[in-house]
Amino acid sequence: MATVANRVARQAFLKAKTVQNSTQANFNTFNESSKGVKIIGLLAGATAAVGGVGTFIALKGAVHASDAPHVHPPAFPWYHGGYFTELDEKSVRRGYQVYKQVCSACHSVSQVRFREMVGVIFTEAEAKAEAAEYTIIDGYDENSQPVKRPGKIFDSIPSPYDNKIQAENANNGVAPPDLSYVVLGREGGEDYIFSLLTGYCDPPSGVNLPEGVYYNPYFPGGLIAMAQALYMKSSI
Repeated sequence: MATVANRVARQAFLKAKTVQNSTQANFNTFNESSKGVKIIGLLAGATAAVGGVGTFIALKGAVHASDAPHVHPPAFPWYHGGYFTELDEKSVRRGYQVYKQVCSACHSVSQVRFREMVGVIFTEAEAKAEAAEYTIIDGYDENSQPVKRPGKIFDSIPSPYDNKIQAENANNGVAPPDLSYVVLGREGGEDYIFSLLTGYCDPPSGVNLPEGVYYNPYFPGGLIAMAQALYMKSSI
């Protein structure tokens, strides 16, 4: 998440707070002015999964299947939760790496552009280099074949799938949700994201899991198609 002390990031953080405190976000009304909100929405969840592991262990937040079929996430004492505190840049970078190396295999962040990371976690040169690592479909030729090029700083981060049908076919008929606003769009925000990613466990007695389905008490209904993606290692 960013060093919000400078430029857009601090304003964006206050915007994100305002949206998060509302009862429902109207995602259709977001535009370019929501730059920081998008970055915060993308990176808060991944940072919650990485930077909050120590907090999770300290609070003994491990969940057992016998606790409840649907558990509300605890309120973790995130350092960046205060109105006058800043988001740690190193944690944000790690969060982005988690998205890039793990989450991006299935999930898109189609509302986030590389240029919106400038001054947040990248310099302009770094953002251009990051964009160039991706391949962008820039239209189709006369044979209906995709025309591809290296990414540019004004591009959105590309989806791992060419279209929704391809995403559904690769994931047992359910397209993975876009993560651009996931923190703002889930009750509990980063508390929910962190709890979900670290809350996988065995199902309660009597609960039979269909093939390709997993148990997570933080997910509504407890049954989730997404496999556990992150694992914590502790010497405790």
